Amino acid sequence: MLGTLSMIQPPNIVQAPSVPPTSLPIEVPAPGGLDLTPWEIARIEMDWRQGEHVTIIGPTGQGKTTLALDLMTQRGYPLIIATKPRDRTLETMRGGGWHIIREWPPTRSRSILWPKLTRPSDKAKQADVIRNALENAFITGGYAILIDELSYVLDELRCQNEVKQIWQQGRALNLSLVSCILRPSHIPLLAYDQATHIIMFRDNDETNLRRMGGLGHWSRAEIIEHVSGLKRHEFLMLNTRTGQMTRSKTEPKGQVI
Repeated sequence: MLGTLSMIQPPNIVQAPSVPPTSLPIEVPAPGGLDLTPWEIARIEMDWRQGEHVTIIGPTGQGKTTLALDLMTQRGYPLIIATKPRDRTLETMRGGGWHIIREWPPTRSRSILWPKLTRPSDKAKQADVIRNALENAFITGGYAILIDELSYVLDELRCQNEVKQIWQQGRALNLSLVSCILRPSHIPLLAYDQATHIIMFRDNDETNLRRMGGLGHWSRAEIIEHVSGLKRHEFLMLNTRTGQMTRSKTEPKGQVI
């Protein structure tokens, strides 16, 4: 007989797990000083620390979700916020140590918060569940939260205040937010201003490129040149803490979503 599941022990916001050090060497710089890093080690070389935010930008099918899910495996207390009615990728993660929950609180260290959305009238309940989770994660600290559909959470579910609070104050709580963005021109500047790591996939849309070109401490022309020159599944990675710009050079193994 199965016992009743209880809430996991909350993360320690002082000593929340961080990225382990790595001895993997980065590839030799390409002409112009731009590092070319294989996909498989790029997530390690980015030196993502607990409490730092990550913003991933790119069109559908380039690999945003694949990379974001890979990043979440580095955290001790990852929380994925799912908003789609169905998602085959997340369903298959059940057998990989992830636990799907419908409401807060999590009952495992690796949780996917997935409120039911079977009819349009469920959206109000979905918004309440996600808003409550963001508020409680902020109170607890120590989590790494992935929002795969940021524009939906902000615009449709009206969770702007909760997300803004995490962007602005999460660092002090060791609370990280990973945001996936389809159209950068529709997202608040806080998604970029508060991110330590900005990852851009190939995009040839002029409006999106202009928005990308104004990010970070790099010149507009430099960013636009590199992003527009990316191949499918390649990405440009900006670290605002170190000032490093890195470009991936190989496609990931397996299916990309």
